[in-house]
Amino acid sequence: MSRQKVLFACIALLVTILATGCERSEEKTLPATLPLTKVTIRSFTPFRGVSSWSQTITIYIAKAGEVVSLVDLRAFGDLQPGTTAEQAQSRLGKPSHTRTDDFGATWYSYQTPLGHAEIGCDKRTSPADGGKETTNVPCWWALYGYTDQPVSSIFRDPVLSQLRTAEGMRPKVGERSIEFVDTDGHPILHAWLKQDRISAMRLYQRVDR
Repeated sequence: MSRQKVLFACIALLVTILATGCERSEEKTLPATLPLTKVTIRSFTPFRGVSSWSQTITIYIAKAGEVVSLVDLRAFGDLQPGTTAEQAQSRLGKPSHTRTDDFGATWYSYQTPLGHAEIGCDKRTSPADGGKETTNVPCWWALYGYTDQPVSSIFRDPVLSQLRTAEGMRPKVGERSIEFVDTDGHPILHAWLKQDRISAMRLYQRVDR
């Protein structure tokens, strides 16, 4: 076979792989009841040959404060996003545990009524300087909450009923999450679910509780 024919065969094979390897996705908007203003469910899998699906439930609410009536936030204790390690220690004392992640950031853990909360200087979510690599990247003090409570104890209606609807649409998924955003599209809270439990939650905006 000539070199030109081999090249054409390789190109044809590449085109076939790209054509069959596109992401599969489905999105549906559900009826929303106040304080929810809009609910969308997106299920997707990165490649056609991959059988494991992921699902994201996006819930829009008018103000961040309204999340208090929809989600039990006690896993975060009295901590707020943006709280530094020094501020937390001055108010709550020494953390119950510390760890260092793969990015070199230290995370400080505090026990809460429903589990524990972690604060850390998260450089993974820091803004890039015009897309260029930077040194001494400024970090954002992130807040995560962890609990072993079932989702039915954390989410309240109408969020819980929307979750059950999403589960009915795609019962078996590799990953499922719920994100709360305001009407401008800014994130308020993100929760990652696994087997009817909450593996982690992140609070993005200050919420009085």
